[in-house]
Amino acid sequence: MLTFTAVFGGVGTFLTVAILLLTIINIFLSVHNNIAERKAEIGLMKAVGYKTSQIFYSMYLENIILAVKALLIGGALSAAAVLIINLVNSSGDTAQQMYVMPWLSFLILLAIAFGVILVIPLVCLLIMVYNIAKIQPQEAMNA
Repeated sequence: MLTFTAVFGGVGTFLTVAILLLTIINIFLSVHNNIAERKAEIGLMKAVGYKTSQIFYSMYLENIILAVKALLIGGALSAAAVLIINLVNSSGDTAQQMYVMPWLSFLILLAIAFGVILVIPLVCLLIMVYNIAKIQPQEAMNA
């Protein structure tokens, strides 16, 4: 016999994987559009004498700074939401206590999110390095 937890545990896993995949696709498209929109800037950097690796590191650092800011804001808002939900539901019956989240689980999920925001932009930029290397300064300035 299927229990409530068994049925909705599978749905939760599916939603988690789906959200993670959508996040990865969103980050990849964001990095790709960032490079496409900044073609002239990248061409200027190459004309001045920047190497492809220097451009790569500056773009990666920029993505990491934005991602860490987003993680801090999202983590603070999530922590506030978890705190409010825990305070509201901690004295309720069993059905209400299903929504109480242990702080250790929250911190583990926050650490996983931090790992994702470090690795995914790196992989995306490594894939896009080929496009960065193809940009010629003269072509970028004319575009």
